Amino acid sequence: MTATIAVFVSLISTASAAEGSWEAYGANQNVRSRQVPTTVAWDDCCGTPHDMMGWLSSNGDGQVYTMLDGRGVIPVPGAISDVAPTLVVWHGLPTVYWVGRDHQIYWAVWESAPSPGGSSPWSRPLGPIPGQSTSQPVGLTLVNGDQLMVAYVGGNRAVYAVVVDSGGNWQSTQVPGSAGVTVDSPAVATFPSGNRVLMAVTQLDGHIAQVVIRVASNNSMDLETSWSVVNSSNYGTSVLASGAPGIAAAGNDLRIGVRARGDGNHWSGMFVYMGGTAVMSSGIQRVNWGSWTDHRQLWNLNSGSGPRVVLFHGAFRALYSDNFVYQTQLL
Repeated sequence: MTATIAVFVSLISTASAAEGSWEAYGANQNVRSRQVPTTVAWDDCCGTPHDMMGWLSSNGDGQVYTMLDGRGVIPVPGAISDVAPTLVVWHGLPTVYWVGRDHQIYWAVWESAPSPGGSSPWSRPLGPIPGQSTSQPVGLTLVNGDQLMVAYVGGNRAVYAVVVDSGGNWQSTQVPGSAGVTVDSPAVATFPSGNRVLMAVTQLDGHIAQVVIRVASNNSMDLETSWSVVNSSNYGTSVLASGAPGIAAAGNDLRIGVRARGDGNHWSGMFVYMGGTAVMSSGIQRVNWGSWTDHRQLWNLNSGSGPRVVLFHGAFRALYSDNFVYQTQLL
């Protein structure tokens, strides 16, 4: 598709969300999200900033909804799921991925005009990705400029990564060393090199594990590092998570956030996050993590949902949902 987005008036949603305070996202739009939502922000071809949120209906019908620039509620036709969708901007167009109730992975692309015979700016459902199956949300990140990595956890508790190029060619691999590791979604973010991806998962024992994956232009992948437990400067590897982690990168600057679980953590049920710096050492990409920071008075979820950590027009943000959708800025 060659359509571009260039005509929307930007109404960036709650762009002033302050660090340390959770603010409602789209509260006046009657947004209700059954799970932690997703958001993506970008500048169009004319330099106009946009943002889009995607979420799963809270009424149990499985409908996936989106909101562009903080206004209007737009259902994605045919997108019925039991888990939250994920958004990415690829080739200048917002693209939404979701897991159908058949556990297959589908997607749709935002068009500048409604599809023929339809009234939605979203394309018809595309896919599924051949041979891939999951019951959890997928992780998405761009690599090498025009490739897309789709990461997910399979039924055997292993993590898989699928890389697709602009020609529609797919290649899938089970990430080595991930068998039996997790039941939650992997989080992925791309390093400045463009061809290396940081993947993080919550292990069955609650530890947060990470690995660096190198992606070639032919969609093949290999591990640049072995799996290791995320190591902070204040609590070492002792912080345990409940639910999937969230990560985002802005150049060499990274953020990771989790919902802390019990087992000795004094933050049980709270949102904690920390920053990190990407460093290259002897040709190998690594991350030096800082200290965990907690929002103990701000987030106390009854469920085990993890947060979404996103880059929003140069600022890091975290999102969560307790039926309403909230966000906060991360320093």
